[in-house]
Order: sequence, then C-alpha cells, then structure tokens
Amino acid sequence: MPGEKGADEGRADFGSLIASTLHDMKNSLTIVLDSLEACIPDMEAGGHQRLGQLQVEAKRLNGKMIQLLSFYRMDKAMLSANLAEWNVHDVLLELLLQETPLLESRDIEGELLCGEDLVWVFDRELVTGVLGNAINNAIRHARRQLTLEARCEDGCLVITVQDDGPGYPGHMLENAAAAGAGVSFASGNTGLGLYFSRAIAAMHRRDGRAGHIRLANRDGQGGARFSLYLP
Repeated sequence: MPGEKGADEGRADFGSLIASTLHDMKNSLTIVLDSLEACIPDMEAGGHQRLGQLQVEAKRLNGKMIQLLSFYRMDKAMLSANLAEWNVHDVLLELLLQETPLLESRDIEGELLCGEDLVWVFDRELVTGVLGNAINNAIRHARRQLTLEARCEDGCLVITVQDDGPGYPGHMLENAAAAGAGVSFASGNTGLGLYFSRAIAAMHRRDGRAGHIRLANRDGQGGARFSLYLP
C-alpha cells in the first residue's frame, strides 16, 4: 500500500543494521589488536596512552553491541521508553566520573556545566546510552577538552557533548540534517550511532513534540558539538 511504503522509506532494515554494526566492530577490533601488539613490549616503560586507546575502542565495541540489541528490541516491538524523573546533574556527573580514568590517560580535561537542581523526565538507560556513545566519540577526537552541558531551551532539555578536536566532517553534518537518514558505507563512517541516537530521542514525546538530535561544529573554536533535545 502507498501509505505503508512511505512510512518505511526512512527506516533501515534489520539486516542492514547488522551489516553496518559488523563493519564498525571490525574496524574497531583492528585498532584494538594493533594497539595491543604495540603496547605489550613497552608496558613496563609506560604504555598508558596506548592502553587508553584500547579502552576507547573497547567502549566503542560495547556501545555497538548495546545499539544492536536495542535495534533488535525495536524491530520486535519490545523496546519502549521507561520514563521517570531524574536529577540531570547527578546523571551527567556519574557519566563523567565513569570516564575519568580514560580522560586522564589521554590528558583530556572533562568539564560539567549543569545546575544541580535541574530535573527532567526521561528514560535514564536509553539516554545514557546515547550520551555514552557521544562522549566516547568526543574522547576519540578531543585534543585537551571535553565539555558536558545541560540546559533548558524552548521547553526542551538540551544535553550537549562537545570537544576541541577537528570537528565533524561536512558529510556527517549533511546526513544528520537529512530527515530519516539511515546507514551507509560510502563515507567510511556508517552513521549507526547517529541512527541509534535519533531513534532513542524520538521515543521521548510530550505535548505532540518528539526528541531529536543536532550536530554542529563550534564557531571560531573548533571541535564538534552533539546535542540531544528531549521535550
């Protein structure tokens, strides 16, 4: 039926998501193995930076597995947002503290900007999965600084992860802006993380509004900015 075709146009089938996930996992696993091989000989002399690289890629692999399981549950209509009221500052602080050893190993300063009394309704597990993926990506590309910020804007909770790295390439900004953008092998970055983030954001709805994400580069300062909007 025409209506059914239109509803599915922006949706990637589960088979393509599996292929995309395996593609990303293969790339990360190659980096892990190469880093491990280089790290073993000089561990006693101090290989903390290489170990940090291993941890980044291991976290990325773990994140891909979580995304894959989430997509499976979505495909089987087994996943829904478990909404509850949370202190946003406490949730973000816990996320940042979990990354402290990795940040220190890469000599990156982590900063949290959020009012301690900011409270919002969302699915903590799903949202922290999205933010964990964004933080891990920021750590991979940051030079010295990573900032996690939350604020209220136009009736939405806006949580932003930004770094001082090279910023997003143009094709990622274009794909993120495209409605219903799915996954692709063409650019070398499948976009699975963005697809996952967009899907989780859209599961948060209130007063006819749905959550969404935005990607941008920081004007004049360099670095990438990932923003999650929750109504």
